[in-house]
This record gives sequence, structure tokens and C-alpha cells, in this order.
Amino acid sequence: LGAAHIAWGSEENRALIGLSGGVDCLIHAMERHRTSVTVLEQSATALCNIVLGDENNQIVFDRCRGLEVLIHAMKLFQDDAVIQEHAIALINNRVLRGGPNLALFCSAGGVEALIESVTSCTWHDGVLENGSLALRYLLTSEENRIRVYRSGGIEKLVDALYAVSRRITRVNSM
Repeated sequence: LGAAHIAWGSEENRALIGLSGGVDCLIHAMERHRTSVTVLEQSATALCNIVLGDENNQIVFDRCRGLEVLIHAMKLFQDDAVIQEHAIALINNRVLRGGPNLALFCSAGGVEALIESVTSCTWHDGVLENGSLALRYLLTSEENRIRVYRSGGIEKLVDALYAVSRRITRVNSM
């Protein structure tokens, strides 16, 4: 968590953490402690602060299989909004801007993990908004639309919309 705070808002600190092996270290920590929600939350938060906005750190993140590790964390802790929100931010940055990461993301079950994230965290605005934007982009591909359909994603997303609608109705009636 210290790396997340040090990197926040400082390009110089982001670069220094990357040059010191921070990205690699965080990804390895997530791999070694795959079932520790604390390690996964803090590492995902730190990776967001270190990787987003630093091209060299993005290269290291990709080289160290950061997406695969994040997808695993998303699948394991579907209702943890901290993990989901930060993983989605990294997905939006590393996958949705084109390049080779899209194929890796899809083959590692990323589309399905993203659907579960959005449908499991209907109470969290950041997950809903950014996850929905990611799905919108992904669904421009016929292959991904088929993937969503086969995984039952349409029904899950409709259920999520109903849950959000009920939540908004409750808030507005107070």
C-alpha cells in the first residue's frame, strides 16, 4: 500500500518504483498470495497508481502477465469492489486501447470475469460505470458477443440492471 501512496500523483515516483522492480514485485506478490484478499486489494491499488500513466511500467506489467493475474483475482473475489474497480481500470488501459492484450484478455476468461464483476458489484458505482464501458467496447466484436451469450452474460447483465434500478428507487424514496 505504501507504493500506491508514493506513486499517487507523482510521475517521478511512478518511474522510480518501476525502475526499482516494483511492478514485477507486485505481480509476483499477487501470484504467491492468490487467496489473500488483503494482498490482492493492496497490490491492485498500487498497480493502478504505478502502471497507469507510465509507459515503461505498462510494458513491464504486460511482460509479467499482469492481466492474467488480475483476471484470476477478479474471478476469485467477484464481490470485492476494491479488486474489481482497480482491475477494471487496468483492463481499460491495457486492453481496450487495442494491441495484443485483447486476445490474451479474452482467452484468459476476461470477458466472463468482467461480466461477473459488473453483476456482483451492482452496489458500487465505479465498478458499474467502468465495467459497463469496458463491456460496451468489447461487445463491438462478434466473437465477444458470442462469448457473452454462451456464458449467460445477457441474463446476468439484465439482472444487474434490475438490481441497480431497485437500489436507485430505494434511494430516491428516502
